[in-house]
Amino acid sequence: MTNKILSLTAAATALCLALPASAATISGVVWEGGGPGIAGGAPAPDQVLGDFNEMVDDPLLEVVGDTTIYGGVTSAANFDLYTDAFTLDLGSSYYELDFSWYDAEVTSNGLDGQIVVGGVSYSLGAIDSVDLGAFTGQVTFIIDPTDGAIGGREDAFWTLEIAAVPVPAAGLLLLTALGGLGIARRRKSA
Repeated sequence: MTNKILSLTAAATALCLALPASAATISGVVWEGGGPGIAGGAPAPDQVLGDFNEMVDDPLLEVVGDTTIYGGVTSAANFDLYTDAFTLDLGSSYYELDFSWYDAEVTSNGLDGQIVVGGVSYSLGAIDSVDLGAFTGQVTFIIDPTDGAIGGREDAFWTLEIAAVPVPAAGLLLLTALGGLGIARRRKSA
């Protein structure tokens, strides 16, 4: 009886560990909710998500096709940095990522923030844009509007453009040719 209970417990534990984390599927125009809001002039959203700040669990976002995420982040003077953090699940496809942001308040001291993408840090100024390159799999983002060096309240708007990298036409032709060879070989052996 004890062995049966142990085996059932082990099976239940294995099942729980094997279940993937729940991801929100995103596509098109996506707005992050909360923070200072979204920059004026942003297109109407296909989806509105919750705030990505450190007070909530960092969301896992499964990307399907070309997507643009619009967000905003605030940092206060007491050095309690309010960062936005999230993880993109790009699957096995490759996506080109471009990040841009600007100071919502346009203060004299500007922003000295940073974005950390997959563990690599990029320094950002008052008005900045970074071509992050092509990525696949899961990529974690941390957006910090002041990087801890400037006092006072700082608000920033940010945009992340996610564009699918197309499979070259030659690759599709090669796959079609290989499929045709497989069919011809099957017919020959039958």
